[in-house]
Amino acid sequence: MIRLFTTAACLTLATPVAVAAPANFTPGLWETSITFSVLEQSNTDATTDCMGPEEAQTELSSLASEFATGMGCTAQNLKEGDNTVSFSMSCTPDSVFNAGNAVMTKVSDTNFSIEGDLSLTLPNQQDAVGKLRTNSRRVGACS
Repeated sequence: MIRLFTTAACLTLATPVAVAAPANFTPGLWETSITFSVLEQSNTDATTDCMGPEEAQTELSSLASEFATGMGCTAQNLKEGDNTVSFSMSCTPDSVFNAGNAVMTKVSDTNFSIEGDLSLTLPNQQDAVGKLRTNSRRVGACS
């Protein structure tokens, strides 16, 4: 599910883990809005996907790693707090992004967000830092 969201984020542009308790999200149909802003321009996209029972029980740190992977990056320096995980990302040459930092926050059993700063090189070879904001919420049962 996270990989689908991050793939959508990339398309709008052109887009050792600690042991912890499961996230305990409510399985079902989730909607994610993705906003990426760079150089005073912003683009928002939305997508829906089904979160099954197994993924709903995944640790936040694992979901953060999956998010980074979907961006073409590797999550590093994962630090967990109460209902949050912060992490840095190192990205592959094939990624739209170069590197970044983000925080995933579990707002409730039916809502989570990811906010971060991602560096990238624009087509004109200008380096820039963009702001990524996602908000995911459960909207119903999977069909």
